[in-house]
Amino acid sequence: IKKGYQKTIIKRLAIPESIFIHSSQHEVFENIWKKLKNLGFILKMTPDKKLIVSGIPDFMSHREALSFLEDILSQKKQDLDEIFITMACRTSIKAGTGMTPDEACGLMDKLLSCDNNEFCPHGRPIIRILGGKELEKMFKRK
Repeated sequence: IKKGYQKTIIKRLAIPESIFIHSSQHEVFENIWKKLKNLGFILKMTPDKKLIVSGIPDFMSHREALSFLEDILSQKKQDLDEIFITMACRTSIKAGTGMTPDEACGLMDKLLSCDNNEFCPHGRPIIRILGGKELEKMFKRK
């Protein structure tokens, strides 16, 4: 997301969504509007404080995009790195999600191309290196 965010393809919504913006969130929106636009969102604020969403980044589902916007506005995250972390979490593959072998290989290719691929954006480890003794023990050898 971080490497390609300025080249994001925008997916236009057939029916724009509206999100009510509380007055406390309006200033947050004003401060991050340009960043969200660069991430691939097409947004418009109405006079009655509704945020109209008519375009989202192509790599996000409709539900993920709306949930992401609500999170960003409620958590008052304005730093671009924090926005990337929230976006990565919203678009991550959740436990129990089925994948084809090609999708799994594609996911591993993406992971290995990341600069900091040993940890999730929140700092939790996602890779574990096993030595020979640990592997033997797992397969009950020696």
